[in-house]
Amino acid sequence: MSQMTKTERAELKQVVKSQFRVLREEIEQRELEVIADMENQVNEKYRDEDEAYGRATVVAQELLVEMNQKVNDTFREIFGDAFVEGQYVSIILPNRQQSTIKRSHLVRAGRAQVAAQAKGAVVRLKREEADLLKELAVGALESDAAKEFLASIPAVGELVPRARLAELEASLDDDASDPFFGHQQIRRLD
Repeated sequence: MSQMTKTERAELKQVVKSQFRVLREEIEQRELEVIADMENQVNEKYRDEDEAYGRATVVAQELLVEMNQKVNDTFREIFGDAFVEGQYVSIILPNRQQSTIKRSHLVRAGRAQVAAQAKGAVVRLKREEADLLKELAVGALESDAAKEFLASIPAVGELVPRARLAELEASLDDDASDPFFGHQQIRRLD
């Protein structure tokens, strides 16, 4: 097998960069889709409660109109023309604060989890892109100085504590279930 030419390496570098730019945009799009789906699920969870509250509110409003009409009629009978018609009865609807707080917490937690997954997928893509670009560059290096410089760049294992590295590697094994990364198949250049 022959060595890649400088022109081939330059072309492949552009292809890699372009492909990974598109993949990052796909992750952003998928993040928005997952957030929208999650919010729809939260809304669906509370749909029956929202509908019941809406129906109860309509009934309460109708009763309020009736009660105010009766109050106005009664005062008009007692005071005649001196009476000024108005709305004298009001209602306070039951507080839905607990439900609203729960819903807000679900949405916030969901958004945070989705953002973390998307960020993790972007980091994995950047790592893959960097590895591919490095692989292209290694073959083009001719001088010992360039090779020494490349060798001086620290590896992730040198920068990240061993326990965290094991955790990250385990999360990479779970890529198949990741809604952002699992569907992508990235091939290495040989």
